[in-house]
Amino acid sequence: MCSLTKSFKYIIPMLIALLQVSCKESPFKTHLIQTWVFVVATIIYGLAFQLSNVVVVVISGSLSTVSLISIFLPRLLGFLIFIPWSFVPIIVAYQPICSIFKDIHDACLRLDRQMIMDFISKFSVVWTWLTRSSSSEQVQEHKQPRPRVSP
Repeated sequence: MCSLTKSFKYIIPMLIALLQVSCKESPFKTHLIQTWVFVVATIIYGLAFQLSNVVVVVISGSLSTVSLISIFLPRLLGFLIFIPWSFVPIIVAYQPICSIFKDIHDACLRLDRQMIMDFISKFSVVWTWLTRSSSSEQVQEHKQPRPRVSP
């Protein structure tokens, strides 16, 4: 992992400690959106850090940090920084997300094709069995002598 991703391990706890010391009211009351974005981004950061996904760690760690910093700033300035930065993960993750959905779509198409081929093969086995049994009955009918009808 790069040093930027590791730096969030120190910046985020430091900002939380500073928030506890400086805030008289709960940030959930005063800055609800930023606080929830921080919570979600920090959870994603922790999971991505464990999975060693550097891109997700950088995006979620920086979003987590920016959402905490926006709590310390005056409301208007905080939103001016927070709102554009909250779109950065969506913009950065757009191409990988599209790629993942394309892979899932292709897998579903392959699965559908495989299921159709399995159904056709099973149907062909049943069809072969049915046609053999009816043809064998016809063969047996042909082997039996026909009764003669007298005029």
